[in-house]
Amino acid sequence: MCVIFGRFNQTLVTALSKVVNETSDDWDEHIDAVAFAYRINVQATTRKSPFKLLYDVTATLPLELKDDGGEYSWVTDDATAEAISHRAETVIIAC
Repeated sequence: MCVIFGRFNQTLVTALSKVVNETSDDWDEHIDAVAFAYRINVQATTRKSPFKLLYDVTATLPLELKDDGGEYSWVTDDATAEAISHRAETVIIAC
């Protein structure tokens, strides 16, 4: 089990090192995005993403959300949060 967490930590540190500033003191501002990116990527051993294994649905990114007319909506931060919340409720209800 330690090998699994060690590998994940290595992956996490490598990904964070690509987005943090030169002094690496802003890692906490990027950890959510990096963790989400890890969770939605298909893993070689399982051939599924951790997100899919946990929730049994494929993650939908905010830019993939469509409005009622079937069009992609380019939304503000508040609208994005609301759209994600609505999508999460839809997924929960569907389960």
